[in-house]
Amino acid sequence: KRFAIEPMFEEDAVEAMEELGHDFYVFVNAETERLAVLYQRKDGQWTRAKGHDTFCPVGPWIVTDLDPSDLEIRADVNGQQRQHSRTSLMVHDVGAIIEWISAVMTLLPGDLILTCSMGNDEDADTLQYLLDTALQAGLDARAIDIEAIGWVPVPGAGERESAGRFVDLDGRPIESLFKLYPWEWMLREAFGPCIAGSGTRIIEPPWKMLLSNKAILPVLWELFPGHPNLLPASFDASGLAASAGDWASNHVRKPLYSREGANVTIRSAQGNHHEGGRYGAEGYIYQAYAPLPRFDDRYPVIGSWIVGDRAAGMGIREDGSPITRNSSHFIPHWFD
Repeated sequence: KRFAIEPMFEEDAVEAMEELGHDFYVFVNAETERLAVLYQRKDGQWTRAKGHDTFCPVGPWIVTDLDPSDLEIRADVNGQQRQHSRTSLMVHDVGAIIEWISAVMTLLPGDLILTCSMGNDEDADTLQYLLDTALQAGLDARAIDIEAIGWVPVPGAGERESAGRFVDLDGRPIESLFKLYPWEWMLREAFGPCIAGSGTRIIEPPWKMLLSNKAILPVLWELFPGHPNLLPASFDASGLAASAGDWASNHVRKPLYSREGANVTIRSAQGNHHEGGRYGAEGYIYQAYAPLPRFDDRYPVIGSWIVGDRAAGMGIREDGSPITRNSSHFIPHWFD
């Protein structure tokens, strides 16, 4: 049966697709030639970057019986997670996308509509804000995708492959680099061993790996037991028994490298909660449970920034779950 989808409103689009038996979902690998990234500035578009033979493979699975409203999407490269999100966080849902496209062109049998996640909107907004502050301070600053950073070996370095400079798309050496990309991911990259000899000053510095690793929590508790700013923590759940009372039904399990609530489990008298993710193979720590306050089914948590020994800012994250996730609402409250 042949049919076409002509202009329609969002509320009718998904229903029409289902009635026509035409909606299906499939993974598409929209590849980009890394060298072609350099062509883009000259070409002004992405034909060479995206148009090579064998690029954009589709499938191999096609799914027709699927609700696309809240699906988990994850992209791994060589076993390392690069993207993780949900379709519920799409800027435009399926119906809105069909409405917009069908207003311009008729959708025919076999047409593919590609959507993508180019990264984390929160991270992009953070970087854009910091870029603006750097420009206001008179610095020569610009944004660059981490995949677009190049490496130029130092001539005559011989077997010292790690001797060289990181460069931007114009071939200019990168003197200073602020990044949100986790250090433990960077060090596992092919060019990770090149960081030390690159001459690039990276912000935040590598010692922050110690502070972001939750293995520091049991160590701090061992060094400062009973400190009012710490919660009892242990590498083993039973290790909380001596200092956390009813630890079996009131504790939190956190992966060492977990970020923004991924793979965190709460066991408490108020109920159990768990978030999915890719972490956990590196090990866990167990920490006494301190319930967050609850206001109208929302759970706020305060984040504070300290420069040296002086408070410099405060923000509030608020989530519908006791586990604060990457989709939580954030409000900057005060800056000094």
